[in-house]
Amino acid sequence: MRKQQCFRWSGYFLVSVIGLLSMLPGKSLAVFHWNQIFGLDKIGHFTLYGAAAICFFTDRWLRNNPHARMVPAIALWAYGLMMELLQHVQGQGRNFDGLDLVANFLGIATAAVCFPKFRQLVNTKHR
Repeated sequence: MRKQQCFRWSGYFLVSVIGLLSMLPGKSLAVFHWNQIFGLDKIGHFTLYGAAAICFFTDRWLRNNPHARMVPAIALWAYGLMMELLQHVQGQGRNFDGLDLVANFLGIATAAVCFPKFRQLVNTKHR
């Protein structure tokens, strides 16, 4: 499997994990004090969306499209919005949370800002 396919499929896997975790019924989730949920939940959103963004950015870079970070970034954020809306309408103890969208955005934005350095490190190691 070529590198770009590996990153692309890793991104798809992460998006699938995000979808699965987003659609779990609320009563299936562990119950913590609200401070713990705020921290763990938002860190999870930030990390998963940021990791998925890095995978899709790398895929596009390996396909000689190094400046095309905008399309995957918008697609991932829209996917997060769709997941939040689905949580709201499914009626299984999950609610729309605007702070989740903020965490998603920050994870994707951090990945977009850090990606040029990541790309530089990869280029340096393979020379």
